[in-house]
Amino acid sequence: MASAVVVMVHGTLVTDAAYTATARALAKRLRAPVATYARRGRSGSSPQPEQDLLAAEVADLRAVMALTGARTVLGHSFGGSVALLAAAEHAAAGGRPWSVVTWDAALNLDGMLAGLWRPGMAEAVADARWGTAWAHLVRDLGTAGPLSRLPVTVLRGMIGAASFTRPGKGMLRLLPASAAEMRSAVAEPVDAQALARNLADTRVTLVTGGRSPGFFADTARVLTQAAHRAGAPQRTAAMAWRVMPARLHDGPITPEPFMLRTLASALR
Repeated sequence: MASAVVVMVHGTLVTDAAYTATARALAKRLRAPVATYARRGRSGSSPQPEQDLLAAEVADLRAVMALTGARTVLGHSFGGSVALLAAAEHAAAGGRPWSVVTWDAALNLDGMLAGLWRPGMAEAVADARWGTAWAHLVRDLGTAGPLSRLPVTVLRGMIGAASFTRPGKGMLRLLPASAAEMRSAVAEPVDAQALARNLADTRVTLVTGGRSPGFFADTARVLTQAAHRAGAPQRTAAMAWRVMPARLHDGPITPEPFMLRTLASALR
């Protein structure tokens, strides 16, 4: 890749600023610009709609890709989910297929993630008890490594203490947007077979962390299986799943050499 732009889509509970070091390191390896943008609900970006958030995020990414002229996208977590859906919609509309790389994307394929939106989380969000909501988010999703194994009461105390610090305040500010993203991701099931058909001509690499919660690997497994049922092998061979041993969910936020090599190779 000599000059083509790569668009990087950030995950939940963070802003695009968390990926600055990784974007710069990847740009150096790829010898290409790596663009990030603040998704909805972040300071300086558009507000989240009350309904159809996922559809709005997909439309936003398609607009960013068109504006930058990019045909390659790297998405992390919820950003990976948006990237897959946007690429499928783009291809179904007759657009020239993109190249998509995701790290721990999770989609509610055929309803498999419906149980993630649990009563404790839903009640805390409805009552705007954001410290409790954060504790349930960390505990229920399991994306924070060993921290996710702590009881909700302990986690709630931790965020209460952290709320007096700048990082803690920033995290709590992102809670309403992050909760809305999680709810939108599990609200409606995604037809795995239909998604795979729409991605049949798109080069897709699904990366999952070896120590990430299992539902990320489940998404990759179900989608790759659907891809290989979707059509001729020469069309579906473009979808690959790679597990990164011993890596956690937050891998793309830390510009570690092996991770950078893996992502750069997939993005070329």
